[in-house]
Amino acid sequence: MEVIKKSTLAKAYLDAYNYVMWKHRVVETEDGELTYEARPLTVVVSYPNDDKEHLRLVSPYQDNFMKMYEDQLINGTVSEFDYTYNERLFNYQETVNQIEAMVNKIANAVYTRRAVAMTWYPYNDNFENIAVPCLQYIQCKFMKGRLDMFTLWRSRDVLMGMPANMYVMNTLHNYIVGQLRNKGINVQIGSYTDISIVPHIYFKRDANYVKAME
Repeated sequence: MEVIKKSTLAKAYLDAYNYVMWKHRVVETEDGELTYEARPLTVVVSYPNDDKEHLRLVSPYQDNFMKMYEDQLINGTVSEFDYTYNERLFNYQETVNQIEAMVNKIANAVYTRRAVAMTWYPYNDNFENIAVPCLQYIQCKFMKGRLDMFTLWRSRDVLMGMPANMYVMNTLHNYIVGQLRNKGINVQIGSYTDISIVPHIYFKRDANYVKAME
């Protein structure tokens, strides 16, 4: 597994992109698309709040998309996709607000190892031929007055998906920290660790964006 350690999200994203471009093999997906696929990748960002807006500047997406994606995650606005992370995290199987549960776990025992959330619906996602979540798992851990966040992605479009994903995960990270402060917990935002099992780039589909990154 490749490990990239950077101070900011934007620097981490650019290094992750270069890693896949330099250390890939060509793989055809089960949907028939050609990709550059690399071995698993872990990205550790020490100060995810620093220079966050620079991530929007280096991302292929425009500012309005980032803001829309952010709004979808936190507020559950309408999406054209088969799923949303708001639905999976804040209303899991129309039953559990996993983010609220994470906040309560930490508030009740700050050093808990059980502040976790998942997105996979085993009875649907394993069998139905629909789009399924790339994000699988989130965990937050309180350490020395800081809240670290860890995310696990089963598959990762590094060029197009990663910058938007990292941007909204940072928004969620700050949201959780804010909810903890509202409960009287003195906490600052900590590091962000991002694990991609199958990092890839759609070099044919997104050829214009790949060229723009040169």
